[in-house]
Amino acid sequence: MNIIHLESGSHPGPCLRLEGDCDLYSVPAAYRALEGELRDGGALHLDFGAVSYLDSCGVGMIIRLLQAARIMRTEVTFSGLAGSPRKVLAMSNILPILKESPCPMDGPR
Repeated sequence: MNIIHLESGSHPGPCLRLEGDCDLYSVPAAYRALEGELRDGGALHLDFGAVSYLDSCGVGMIIRLLQAARIMRTEVTFSGLAGSPRKVLAMSNILPILKESPCPMDGPR
């Protein structure tokens, strides 16, 4: 999985686009990088629009990031949750606890 830094615009912290598979093989390194961004920059926005596959390890990573954000008294927001990744999150009953918002780089629609 690739993590691409986007210009944050008016967002108070880092905006990151995730690309590729979010699975057993990519989650350990991705979590370390994302948790570091959260720790360094406060509120984090994750654009999942280019994530093609999400397994239970990816779901676990999302939950761990939300827990870390709560401890740090900040938040993680999400955009681009569609297709298979959205179905996995819905089946896992995780969607209700996610804060979805448009990607700050998309601008007004």
